[in-house]
Amino acid sequence: MAPALPAIGRDLHTDDATTQMTLSIFVLSFAFGPMILAPMTEVFGRKPVWLISGCFYILWNTVSGFSKTNGLMIASRFLAGLGASAEFAVRSSAQS
Repeated sequence: MAPALPAIGRDLHTDDATTQMTLSIFVLSFAFGPMILAPMTEVFGRKPVWLISGCFYILWNTVSGFSKTNGLMIASRFLAGLGASAEFAVRSSAQS
């Protein structure tokens, strides 16, 4: 997404700081995702959480590709990052 930030900023009519937030919010959700998903792997198992989170990532990444407002772009990027962080949650619970 980083190479496309100027084009995204032009399409959404946002300044550089707001456009950078759309990139940074994805990485921020990597910090919170394992805190939510790792306990879920203990309750529901690793495979179901990993598969559902992968589908969650695909869904919200697709929504971010079609978003027309900056708010939707930021929210969908956060939720896509949450789904993408399942790998870290599954890996961290497997090492315990």
